[in-house]
Amino acid sequence: MAPDRLLGLGVIPETGVEDAVAELEHCAKVGLAGVSISGFPSAHAYPSAEDDRFWAAAVDLNVPVCVHISFTIGQNPWAPASKERPMKYPLEPQGDARPNADFFSRCTIYARAGAVNAVQMLLGGVFDRFPKLRVFFAENQIGWIPNFLEQLDNNYRVNCYWAEQYFGVKRLARRPSEYIKDHCYWGFMYNPIGVQLRHHVGVDHVMWEADFPHCETDWPNSRRIIDEMMVDVPDDERRQMLAGNAMEFFHLPAAVEQTPRPTSMAR
Repeated sequence: MAPDRLLGLGVIPETGVEDAVAELEHCAKVGLAGVSISGFPSAHAYPSAEDDRFWAAAVDLNVPVCVHISFTIGQNPWAPASKERPMKYPLEPQGDARPNADFFSRCTIYARAGAVNAVQMLLGGVFDRFPKLRVFFAENQIGWIPNFLEQLDNNYRVNCYWAEQYFGVKRLARRPSEYIKDHCYWGFMYNPIGVQLRHHVGVDHVMWEADFPHCETDWPNSRRIIDEMMVDVPDDERRQMLAGNAMEFFHLPAAVEQTPRPTSMAR
């Protein structure tokens, strides 16, 4: 094994915030590189005030938080306010007062994979309450993100007024895309168009990953594929995406970077 390159992540249980915080503290104590979450710490499908204990602990303990692609959430925006519904609003309009559209669904109409959960956290005020919180969404690819961010801002702009009136959703202090760019990191594999659009996502917030041994991997031809995909990328940006961003996110010492072999998200 290679303990300087193979970095273990703790798996946070989906049994409530008490267990989630306890496991997070244990992972920090034993020195794991970070934790992987597969849902909101409260075990709801939507963000809630209960989750704040976990986010606060992650920030205080400086533990990197990772998501394997996305959470599992309900598909019906009008399901009862339960674990199956993706958002719980401050207000719940009834009968004739209920609009014929759902605000969360409008904001995520062009979202993919982890972006849906990022918008849940955004609209739930998580990033406002925890400005130092960062989340890595692995295996999402990045070519779709510029379009998502553009449409997120536009859909938020045209829908936030009635959402505030009917659902009590507090207006954000900044554009939604600014929060996503500040707080979210994205993993990608073979994604040439994503590399071309990297500046619209944030070169400092994307990480190449091998995904070995799954079928998406380019191993054993990873280096050749990287060279083809990044043929016109400046050396400093290439290093950021292949190693530098992962080193920064996971608090790795520079000594681990002997050759440009980035660390993929552990499973």
